[in-house]
Amino acid sequence: MAVNPLIPVDEYLRTIYEPDCDYVDGVISDRNVGEYDHSTVQGFLYQYLLGSSSASQIRIKPELRIRVSPRRYRVARHAKNTEA
Repeated sequence: MAVNPLIPVDEYLRTIYEPDCDYVDGVISDRNVGEYDHSTVQGFLYQYLLGSSSASQIRIKPELRIRVSPRRYRVARHAKNTEA
């Protein structure tokens, strides 16, 4: 059984992973990035959300790292936020 070394948060945040990975309690966790059909649906969803937010203060961010707790970061497929 392989043991994953613990990675500090700051190292995770300054490292580029291809494809991007989640960070859970010091361990880098691979994400299911999907395949062609999944990518097509994701693209349509992004276009729809982008079109519906163009006249408002809402911004759509694909593949955004989000801190969900002090020791957990997840990569959201699409994140929607308002500009302050």
